[in-house]
Order: sequence, then structure tokens, then C-alpha cells
Amino acid sequence: MFHPDSDVLYAGISFTENEKDESRLLARKVAQQSIVLLKNENNMLPLSRKIRLIAVIGPYADRLSVLLGNYHGTPSKPVTLLQGIKNKADKRISVRYAMGVPALEDTGDNKDIIDRMSEGQEKEALELASLSDVIIFVGGIPPDLEGEEMNIKVQGFSGGDRTSLDIPENQTELLKKLHQTGKPVILILTGGSALSFIWANENIPAILDVWYPGEEGGNALADVLFGEVNPAGRLPVTFYKSVSDLPAFEDYSMKGRTYRYFTGEPLYPFGYGLSYTSFSYLSADLAKNTAYPADTVLINVKLKNNGNFDGDEVVQVYSKRPANGNAQPIKSLVAFQRIHMKKGGEQTVSIPLVVKELRQWDYAKGDYSVVPGMYDILVGASSADVRLQTRLLVTGR
Repeated sequence: MFHPDSDVLYAGISFTENEKDESRLLARKVAQQSIVLLKNENNMLPLSRKIRLIAVIGPYADRLSVLLGNYHGTPSKPVTLLQGIKNKADKRISVRYAMGVPALEDTGDNKDIIDRMSEGQEKEALELASLSDVIIFVGGIPPDLEGEEMNIKVQGFSGGDRTSLDIPENQTELLKKLHQTGKPVILILTGGSALSFIWANENIPAILDVWYPGEEGGNALADVLFGEVNPAGRLPVTFYKSVSDLPAFEDYSMKGRTYRYFTGEPLYPFGYGLSYTSFSYLSADLAKNTAYPADTVLINVKLKNNGNFDGDEVVQVYSKRPANGNAQPIKSLVAFQRIHMKKGGEQTVSIPLVVKELRQWDYAKGDYSVVPGMYDILVGASSADVRLQTRLLVTGR
């Protein structure tokens, strides 16, 4: 901001460089790779091309705001989630939309009007659902409600902060009624933070989290729904069941927070994400079993794609001290790598383990340090899904 343009690399980029075709393709790829498949009971996804009517229902299916989140530019050709599904459906598949419930927002003094609108929206949605082959419900939360210093009065939110992790109650109630139609339901979640949806998780067969997926979010979602892209996004945060599982907001200690210190059972753990295929972890071997704090050690992990789809797997490497003190984490992510594998194929991936990433806070020194000793090195598909284990001895120097 304060340097002359001649000193700033980005100042030389003209406005005409924005939104080129390759930029939109990159936006679509980023969105594809970030989508997390949370549940896929009985391989409900990808969708069959034999279906004839898709009912898209929900307050955020056709809303631009859930594409962009906060702190965003303004794309000229944004693709909503609804439009992406329409774009992907061929002439034999009809896609129809009903809002179902109003979007969660600050309604001020208009609650009575909103309630009357809701009754009509719900009736329309249920009538459409009864005619459909499959229901895609787009819910979650919008960026209008989670941010900084927001003057809003909405249940579950306070000034941009969250007071509840639950998806809005009206969405869950409509999901229950849609479920009662007997038609298969797919739940698409939007949002920029952890959500809780216990009833839906127990009853809805397929669930995807698309976050705020950007200008190409609709096309990216459709690519995943119809199986042109095999999802491999992973949760970058823990999804808890309830705020009651967490310490008080004013408690600044880490105890009971994040996968590193949380000892309860989460709704979904850090690093979690499904695929349309499955992977076996066959072996994990360190290039050497003794190292110094300044070293980098390769860990060689052999995997096999067991399913009928090509797909990506995100191999995650965690560490923990066998004799862990109470103030130290249960485990810590120290390395990961995303790899693409053909169906039926085997592959060995070499992941650099930077030994200094094993560092922990030393209360006596008031600084981080790599404590000499034996470390458990855990390899798996999430923080709660460890498949293989080996050990590394770190010596002091």
C-alpha cells in the first residue's frame, strides 16, 4: 500500500488479467479439491444418470453469498450451487427448485411475516419432493452471520460469533419431513466453520460440506455429485457435537480443544473425509530410525486403491511422545501429502518429515524445542483413523 507501484509486483497486473478462462478453471479445481464427503451410506453418490427429477431444496441453493464468504472480490460469472447442478444435468434430467425455509438472517421486527412465508415455502418444497427421484437439500450457515463485529440478533449467533454449532432448527425440521417422504436425501452444507447436525448425521444417507466454494462452486459441486470428480477434501477443523463439549469461551487454555487436546468423541474428527473409492495402507517405513532435530527424514508409505474409482488420498502423519505430559498434545499433525491413484493401483509415497515439526512448548525455557527421546509416528487417513505406526528416536544436538 505504501510503496511506489514500481516496487510492487502485483501493481503491474492489469484489470484485463482478471477472470481469464484459466483463472476460472483454477477456481473450479480448488473448489473440487476442498469439498468434503462426510457420509455416503450405501454408495448413494455419485448420482445415477437414470434419475429423471432432482428436487433442489434449501435456502442457500441459489444464493451468491455462500459462494464467496467474507473478504472477497466480485466475480462476473458466479455459478450458484443450483445453477451448477442444472448445468450438469442432461436433457433427460429435470432440476426443479424450492427454497423450503427462509435463509437464516436478522429478521428484526418482521418475525410474523417470515413465519407466514415459511409455511408456504415448506408446502411447496414437500410437494416438489414427493415428485422427485432424489432430494438435494442445501443448508448450513451463510457468511452474513459469521464475521467480525456484526450487529445481528439471530439465535445461535452473537455479533458475528457462534453461540451454537447446530445448523438452524428450521432446516433440521424440514429435513425430517423430507426424510419422511421416503425419497433419498443428500445434504449439502455451506459455512466457514465447524457445524453440528446430529439428527441429519444419523438419518440422512449422504452429506457433503462445500464451505464457501468460490465463483465456480456450483460447477464443482455438480462435478462431485455426478462422479466426474472423486471428492478428497479433508476437515481442517474438528466438528464437535455441541458447544457443551468445549471449555468456556473465556478459558484461553488449550485443554479440551482441537484434535490435539480434545478427549471426547467428535461428530467428525480433524482430517476426516471420504472418497468414492477406498484405500489400504500397506506399510510405513522411515528412511532412518534415529535423527537430530535439524534433520529431515523420509517416511515411505505404501498404499493400494481397492475400489472402482480413480481417486486422491490424503496421507496424514502425526506424532506423539509415548510418555506424554498433561500439558502436551495427544498427537500433532507433522506432515501430509495428497496423492492420486488409479483404481486397483498400488503406490509408494515418500513424505518428508521435518524433525523440528516435533517441537513442543517447553514451559521451563518459555520457548519451543524438540525434546530428545522416542516419538511415535502415526500414519493414517485422519486424526482418528491411524492405520500404521512406527517410531523415531530423536537425539540431542
